[in-house]
Amino acid sequence: MEINTKLEEKFIHIYEEMADAIYRHCYFRLPNSDIAQDITQKTFEKTWQYLVEGKEIKNTKPFLYKIANNLIIDEYRRKKPVSLDDLMEQDTFLEENLNLSSNDHEKTISALEAKDAVKTLNQLGGAYKSIVAMRYIEDLSVKEISEITGERENTVSVKIHRGLNKLKELIDTK
Repeated sequence: MEINTKLEEKFIHIYEEMADAIYRHCYFRLPNSDIAQDITQKTFEKTWQYLVEGKEIKNTKPFLYKIANNLIIDEYRRKKPVSLDDLMEQDTFLEENLNLSSNDHEKTISALEAKDAVKTLNQLGGAYKSIVAMRYIEDLSVKEISEITGERENTVSVKIHRGLNKLKELIDTK
């Protein structure tokens, strides 16, 4: 079967536009960066397969997030034991990517604040953590989050509000 050049271009455009966002989405929901990369790759493999089968994607962003969420759920269902090395890697990954070794004082302070923000966000409950991350880290609209989660826009807005209130409580108790 010969693959249409237009189809390839469409897929490449989708990948270039969304790969980083999907990776971030996975990274904040999985125990380490390697698994997040694997899930991101599988998300785009499934998207490619869907396009090759001749099916049309109406809303790309929600479609990709839905696939990623389903793959994340599948990953947790496997219940693989996590090694100590993996847990340590999870902490060092953020440090490496935020250049904590940089001599630039402002960058170091920003990196430490970002690391602290991620730790605080991880203390939120699952539903709030996911929705707050989608809204403020991945910069998705309430409508997009609604399409991804299958919840009404009003419900999403309420969860964002409650999640932010819980975040404020967590920050105030520090």
